[in-house]
Amino acid sequence: MDRKGGIALEDRASIAAFPYLERCCDAATTIARIGARTRPAWLRRMCETIETLSTDPIGVMALDVRVVGGQTGWQTLEASFAGLPDLRVERRLYDDAWEGLASDDIAGPAGQRRMRPERFVGARRAMAPDEVWARSMYRSVRERHGLHDFARAVLPFEGEDGPRLLVVQVDGFESAWDPEPATARCLAALSRHMVDAYRRVFVVPVRHRRDLLERLTDAQREVAPFLATSMTETEIAEALNRSKHTIHDHAKSIYRAWGVNSRLTLRDLWNLHGPGEELVRE
Repeated sequence: MDRKGGIALEDRASIAAFPYLERCCDAATTIARIGARTRPAWLRRMCETIETLSTDPIGVMALDVRVVGGQTGWQTLEASFAGLPDLRVERRLYDDAWEGLASDDIAGPAGQRRMRPERFVGARRAMAPDEVWARSMYRSVRERHGLHDFARAVLPFEGEDGPRLLVVQVDGFESAWDPEPATARCLAALSRHMVDAYRRVFVVPVRHRRDLLERLTDAQREVAPFLATSMTETEIAEALNRSKHTIHDHAKSIYRAWGVNSRLTLRDLWNLHGPGEELVRE
């Protein structure tokens, strides 16, 4: 962009070469601002954003997975979808996702089943040529549910509990649909934004809060997350079946341990200066 907010000449050349560039920039901004607090909801919002990039009917699937040694599939931890034609297809894909995409017989040869697979972003042909795809069980399973070719992003990241993968796949509903070059290039343009935004919302806060809790005693660790909510000390005492005096003493100790002097600064520290998840009493 130039100083007046217009598109610089070099940017115009890039847009001419890749007409979806502006859409990808808008999508990256949207993904960075997703405010969903649960992983499935966040992944669904991301899928819905990617779906808008295509004028063709497409489905988008996003999985948070762990590679497990000795197994043929991934261990799916979260799954979300967008753009699917009906609930029947979504249920089938959901079941397949929770089975670790066991029907996918081209992921293994493509190196995506290794304990630490390399980053991959591309159309299906980059995983398996047409002659291999024609014999693929995965192709047969997909076609029974009205799905054809696809583009996929396999994005390794370090989760809060070890190595993980963010798998994002764009599926075509028409046999003539080709994921190259537009869909594959859009996915490549957004891949870093997707995994960075996901980590920022769900991994970084977990590690940050774990570090904070390690500074506290067991009793203080029980109280600290409640102090980061809007609950009063009286309400926290009732929720934890403790006296208000005990909760107040723990709060003062937590303030000292974390180097803060008010509930507001404690909340900012716990939530990394962003909105946090409220705890509710059962």
